[in-house]
Amino acid sequence: MINLFSLDNIQKVFSIIGSLSLGVAVITYFYNKNQDETTAALDQVNFFREKIILENDKLIRAIKTKNDKYIFSQIDLNKCNTVADIRKEFSVNYGRQLSIFYEASKVESEAFIDIDILDKHIFLLNMLEEFSLKVIHFKIVQSPVLCPVHAAFINAIEQNAVALFYMRDINSYDHRYYSNILSLYKLWKNKVGKLNIVKNLEKYGFITKEQAENIYNKKRQNINKIV
Repeated sequence: MINLFSLDNIQKVFSIIGSLSLGVAVITYFYNKNQDETTAALDQVNFFREKIILENDKLIRAIKTKNDKYIFSQIDLNKCNTVADIRKEFSVNYGRQLSIFYEASKVESEAFIDIDILDKHIFLLNMLEEFSLKVIHFKIVQSPVLCPVHAAFINAIEQNAVALFYMRDINSYDHRYYSNILSLYKLWKNKVGKLNIVKNLEKYGFITKEQAENIYNKKRQNINKIV
């Protein structure tokens, strides 16, 4: 008769149990890690939706109240590292974005900055910096949970690029201002394709080819006009 309770058999049993326990521990660790990452990502999605979008809307309303003909434009920061780069590479959009809070003709009177508009820019950018810092710190940059906010994040940065670099390059002793924003921007920028709404409207039959061409023509007419 085999002695099931021999020392050798007992050791084998505990060896198997130990291996299973280790396997369960490893699985549990990665499950909890994934759960923690998902929770952290969801928290940032909520922060973006409930805080950042709200502040961005406030800024847009303030700009439209000041100038209802203002044309919102975007600046690709993959090509720019300073406000001088923006001025050189995107002169028209640079002029548009700068004009909403800066008026050179009033420099001598010290009333050349629209404090209300610039403060709203800064408040939004500070929130975007906090968001970026958390996404990077919690190591959730690649989380699929955050995919829905990629485009909105990129758009918010590019529409406020001049204000960002004005604070970073001109109005600060520390050129590290908003460094987390720029780091996250560069990580996400290439993941976001440029959405062509007009082209899609034509593609799916919402507008005719002629209507689409008329829209494009109006855009071309505005491209050299600084509002």
